[in-house]
Amino acid sequence: MLLALLLMKQRILSEGCLFISEYLYHHNDVCLDLYFGVQHFKNYTKLIRFFLQCIINSSNQTIKRLNAEVDERDKMEKKL
Repeated sequence: MLLALLLMKQRILSEGCLFISEYLYHHNDVCLDLYFGVQHFKNYTKLIRFFLQCIINSSNQTIKRLNAEVDERDKMEKKL
């Protein structure tokens, strides 16, 4: 998110594209269990893997959304 904010500040990116909150919402129980594991057992590996999967999943969703937007733009351009 920090990277997106920096890019938005420099006007390279007009709005954020990668949002992980949807993934975290759907996997809230797993996330809380992993935080508990870090807090009590110093098990960082599973938490890191979880967040990497979160980023991968969110990236794939963003790609799908962007492709749909490009397809829609192309359709609109053909109509003009």
